[in-house]
Amino acid sequence: MTGKIHRIGSGWGAITAVWLLMWAGCNLQAVLTPPQPSTPQEGTQGRPAPEATAVRSLSRHYVSVTFSRSVGAEAEDAAAYRIEMSDGTALHVRSVRREDADEVVLVTEAQQAVPYELTVELADAGGGEPTVSGPIPFDGSELEEPFVVSAVSLNTSTVLVTFSEPVELPSATTDSFYAIRKTDGDGALAVLEARPGETPIRH
Repeated sequence: MTGKIHRIGSGWGAITAVWLLMWAGCNLQAVLTPPQPSTPQEGTQGRPAPEATAVRSLSRHYVSVTFSRSVGAEAEDAAAYRIEMSDGTALHVRSVRREDADEVVLVTEAQQAVPYELTVELADAGGGEPTVSGPIPFDGSELEEPFVVSAVSLNTSTVLVTFSEPVELPSATTDSFYAIRKTDGDGALAVLEARPGETPIRH
């Protein structure tokens, strides 16, 4: 297998390799991407926006935010989040992605190992006043994220991707986080499934 591999996104702590099952092909470029923006949750009109209840830094560029209940598309707006140090210096939130029904992950500029405060201002799905949560204190992290160290084509439909250190199972086995393209740019292969590297391959 030839080409370059890039990783964009978060997740670490459990496994170091995944199988990517796909349609047959060769001379590929694998690009790991964050999931697409989700659609708004149904049945939220007229209800107050969820409140942020917990914040924790996952690594140097990622912060997890948990809400009091399921969140909709309004929680994926980076402008809804403000992170500041004690002296008022802002930490820029570059983007937001959904991690679970009641959890999002903020992609930030490089953090320092210092205290931060997060303020969240979510729009009301029913058109009312926004709900403001915080400021909520949390400690920044300088932990570097894992990166892809190799991708080996095992057969015409399987690629073994190995990370620099253990990664979280839910993130690493989400097939939508991966994309495989030919190095000449002519077409792409669909990733049908991503599963832990220790799982036996069935031909």
